[in-house]
Amino acid sequence: MTLVQNPDWESGQSSSVQVGLRAIPQETGAAIFLLADQPRVTVTLLRSLVERHAETLVPIVAPQMAGQRANPVLFDRLTFRNLMSLQGDIGGRALFSQYPVNWLEWQDASLLLDVDTADDYRRLVNEE
Repeated sequence: MTLVQNPDWESGQSSSVQVGLRAIPQETGAAIFLLADQPRVTVTLLRSLVERHAETLVPIVAPQMAGQRANPVLFDRLTFRNLMSLQGDIGGRALFSQYPVNWLEWQDASLLLDVDTADDYRRLVNEE
């Protein structure tokens, strides 16, 4: 895993996606985009995304919890050109209508934990 910083983050999610794609080797077959505000993403989930992609070769593999779409999402290299053309505060979800998506049903509700505020952070720390 490589952590990449986006100095142009204020221009929106698309710039972060593009910085990430520029940081990986050209021969990379797929990329998983993780959100920094979701600290409970597990190695088990990441492996499951990779395994599902290897089994199906579907362009997008995404988890869902009780029918609710979640992150992180795996994008096959087939989608990279479209990801590079995104603009503004639009992330990879814009491609969900352009490519087949394989939904990985996930049962761990902590996947939906999103730490956006100081109160969210305090709740997270108190749970541990």
